[in-house]
Amino acid sequence: MTERVLAARLCPACRQDHPPLTTCATGWRPWNGQPVVIDVRAGPVLVTLTADEMAYAERIGRERWERGRKRGGNDRLKSTARTNTPATDVLGAVAESAVAKWLGVPWDEATIETPGRRADVAGYGVRAAPEGRRDFPIRPGDSHPMVMVLVRGARARLAGWYEPAEAYDHPEWRADRGGLGVAAWWVPVARLRSLASLPRR
Repeated sequence: MTERVLAARLCPACRQDHPPLTTCATGWRPWNGQPVVIDVRAGPVLVTLTADEMAYAERIGRERWERGRKRGGNDRLKSTARTNTPATDVLGAVAESAVAKWLGVPWDEATIETPGRRADVAGYGVRAAPEGRRDFPIRPGDSHPMVMVLVRGARARLAGWYEPAEAYDHPEWRADRGGLGVAAWWVPVARLRSLASLPRR
């Protein structure tokens, strides 16, 4: 079976990387709209945000944290403002922005922060962690394929993805690390699937 490769590719005209669903100003398109055979050995994808993209993600992250603080909690695990900082929400916003850039889909105020939304970007969940982390949490209720992102400043390494339902089959991964009374399944980075096999949404 053939699938489209979800990765940026270098334009021979402008010498810049372009996500798969976009078109360069020169008219060049990464895959000309054609499906190609996936290389299952493809590794993590590196995405670097521009200064403007980084500033926008930081603003969105701080605004999310402020809204959460006013509600008295900052995430679905019901952590308090004392256990979550603006940096946590900024990290998540940077990761979402990087995934959207990689996919070539919009990430702006018209497409994010939708009340009741269940997926983060284009039908996928996004989970962020600082560069160097060795696992990612799958939380109760997660249902969309989760793209896992390691972030260092404006650089994001899309480490792979995982299906939440499969994490639930690993009781040895389950732990309440935050002391919040709600356990998550901590998927080792080494067990993530290649982004080349990410299902189309």
